[in-house]
Amino acid sequence: MKVLWCGKQLLAVFTSSFAAMTCLLAEPLTPEQAAVLEPKSEVEFIGMVAEVVDGTNKRAVYINFGKPYPGEVITAVILENVRHYFTSIDLTQLTGKTVRIRGLIEEASGHPRVMLRSADQLEILPPNVPSPPPKQ
Repeated sequence: MKVLWCGKQLLAVFTSSFAAMTCLLAEPLTPEQAAVLEPKSEVEFIGMVAEVVDGTNKRAVYINFGKPYPGEVITAVILENVRHYFTSIDLTQLTGKTVRIRGLIEEASGHPRVMLRSADQLEILPPNVPSPPPKQ
């Protein structure tokens, strides 16, 4: 079992079962909290989308949190080869919406990201669901 703390705040408890790693969150993480986790950490965070960028030649869609590029805190990435799994979601209309992201933290060019490979990793939340407040 692995316990993740941010200061005195319990963020998550990790348990291992067979070959799978499960993360039991004490409460939803913010994009800022997710961004400081180690690569290969399983994460679930809730945040407001700051910007959606349809990448060069439509090779990827970048969903930025915190601030627009280049000041983004963390990015969720949908590559071209899995984009067809997201046809039920209008990705161009996500800016300003609160969403839940699930996946593994990766690092690219020093920036944290979560690669989205299936639509169940991205959930658009109702307008009345606020983002969790940043932790001190």
